[in-house]
Amino acid sequence: MSALVAALEKTGGGPGLLNTMLLTLVRRTRHDIRKRQEAGEPLEVDGKPLVFPEHEIPRAITYGLRELYGDVYSRVIEAIESLNFAVYNLEAYGIERPGVKRADTESVVKRNDAYIGIIRTIYLKRMESSVAALMATVRNQVNYLELFLSFLDQGKVLFAKERDRLRVLLGGALDDEALEAAGGDEDVQALLDSLQQVDTARCDVSRLSEAVRADRDALDGLLHALEGLEAADPAKDPKVAALRAVIDGLPALDDNGLPTKIVVFTNYKDTAMHLFEAFGGPADGLKGDVRTLSNLAGERWLSVLTGSDDKKRRAQVLAHFAPLAALREDRDNDDPELLAEIAPFREQRVDVLIATDVLSEGQNLQDAQYLINYDLHWNPVRMIQRAGRIDRLFSPHERVYFYNVMPEKGLEDLLKLVKKLSSKVKAIDATLGLDASVLGEVIEAKALDDIMRIQQGGSEADAVYLEGERRAEFDDALDQLRAYIELVKSLGTKDVRSLPDGIHSIREGDEPGVFVQLKMPDEYGGEVFWRFYPADSSAVIASAIEAASRIACDPEDERAELGPEDNPFRYLIEPLKAAIAELGQEYQRRMSAQDPGELVKLVRSRLQDPTVQERLGDLADTLFDWCDQPHPSDLLKREDGVQEAYRALKVAEADPVVVSEALERLWMELEAKGLDRPLPRPATRPPSERDLQLVCWELVVPPRTLTAGAGDRVEEVVPEEGDPPASLFDTAVQLKTPL
Repeated sequence: MSALVAALEKTGGGPGLLNTMLLTLVRRTRHDIRKRQEAGEPLEVDGKPLVFPEHEIPRAITYGLRELYGDVYSRVIEAIESLNFAVYNLEAYGIERPGVKRADTESVVKRNDAYIGIIRTIYLKRMESSVAALMATVRNQVNYLELFLSFLDQGKVLFAKERDRLRVLLGGALDDEALEAAGGDEDVQALLDSLQQVDTARCDVSRLSEAVRADRDALDGLLHALEGLEAADPAKDPKVAALRAVIDGLPALDDNGLPTKIVVFTNYKDTAMHLFEAFGGPADGLKGDVRTLSNLAGERWLSVLTGSDDKKRRAQVLAHFAPLAALREDRDNDDPELLAEIAPFREQRVDVLIATDVLSEGQNLQDAQYLINYDLHWNPVRMIQRAGRIDRLFSPHERVYFYNVMPEKGLEDLLKLVKKLSSKVKAIDATLGLDASVLGEVIEAKALDDIMRIQQGGSEADAVYLEGERRAEFDDALDQLRAYIELVKSLGTKDVRSLPDGIHSIREGDEPGVFVQLKMPDEYGGEVFWRFYPADSSAVIASAIEAASRIACDPEDERAELGPEDNPFRYLIEPLKAAIAELGQEYQRRMSAQDPGELVKLVRSRLQDPTVQERLGDLADTLFDWCDQPHPSDLLKREDGVQEAYRALKVAEADPVVVSEALERLWMELEAKGLDRPLPRPATRPPSERDLQLVCWELVVPPRTLTAGAGDRVEEVVPEEGDPPASLFDTAVQLKTPL
């Protein structure tokens, strides 16, 4: 260990830091602790028992989606399925977007179709959440289409970028009245003069105008129908009524004799405020107050938190809702000094907290015994993250409860629509290839299956919870890592370090192919790539865990050998060529696409919208300050919540409501990862394909196809250029030239 530390001090970290972390990792994931707890193994930290509370997931709280929307339901579904969304696919009407070559128009139109599929999915998500959330989206879209048409009638095109700039100049209103009021404003006039003129010789203006007007009229009619729904009134919303019935039925006191604490999560700020008003909160919010007396049974005190609330207010509300979690630090729950500190907060308590996902990760809320998810889990991992707020070590409760509100009637139809949209996006990706911002929003088929299991509650929902918990904590990866560490221990690090780069082996396996491990030099970051190229020409395996499973063997397994007439290197040629080109280009794309400056520019552009600023409140100023700070060079290199939030923000350009929520989510993820403050890190210059190093490779051949025994010696000769591909496999393996 001392040698490792000395090496780290000398190199300043780099890949050696990761190696040290892996070799010294102590396996203490939530899933592992829970399994050991269930096995009866006593676990302690500083003499305190390490125990998670038992958890229970009852059958879902149900309501009728069709009943929620009444006669308007079919109109909503029809609109979502049939809207043209022409303003998001102008190239299909001959409009040339700045910076896009005419030769690329066909692929751009297909990409736009994928984005539109995601937009339709967003409408469905907001429809399921609440009438209020859907109304906000429809209202914003109607305003945008009205303005777009007014410019199109003047022979000008309003692209999204100019739309956002114009909204800033008009004070956030973005409608004809605001435009008229601006009058002779020089900045407004300059922007209007700069709008792209429609080239009538190349553009089908009449067809575009017809498509946009059709969308405008359909959405405007839908908006008026939604406003007339009883459910638009929070007091008459049947979904809210179903939630109220459950909360009113919960005990007034928890199992410790204290007032019961309940946290209600929703995906959208509009839904959060809809619930807040339904439960007795002021329609315009708390205006600086921490709590208000609700109209729920038992005189429960109510509060609400969204991404618009700054850190100071968030801390105040949480201190009154979860004072034990907020102030405990490393003290016992019954510590007299701790109890004295939290007494004032318990006297001015918050019993029911309505929150968006600003609290879904990295926040302790274990004072609460009940957690209720108001929206569907389109990504079940979010359920795990939310549940983890109260399912925590040192919880004061022996048992915690997770409730889920889900439509009983109409759920399967809704999931079919979402599955249809996701399949369309994936089909476009298969033929064209899409960027991660689109694919990151696609809902997987397994997630839809999990939704149905969650609805059942009990053991089915619990299985989803435990599976998600395990996946979220990389249990499989840790199992592989532990096996690797044991192997290194048994072999000795000296022997392992003496192995030369480019070493290879051959083994029999039921899934033949070629495995290669490539590495960037340490001065370029030392990133390692694992690839397995199946012999049957199926998809290349890029997951290190899955690739390792294809080549794994027991220590006593003998190395297979080819016959004397065959040379294993010929099987490496084409896969290695493919890997070098693919990985070199992939690394270059990733480095350029994941420049932290790209995220900063995106955040700044989204913050130019006054409507977004108004919705975010103090968080807007916080984000402006954050943009001016230095950021780590690998800010967007991680596949984590920050990356997902970045993708969501990229596709949220059409709707200030969606943009605001995406920014709230981004800030929550940045805080959870400690990236909300300056953390500059050494930059690495992007490598080229020539910098890739071959660490090792393995040839996996079908059983009983070898022509020589394990003891036969084979002279290893690099094949001459132009050697024909080998014929060991029924389907030839295409490999790359050895380095």
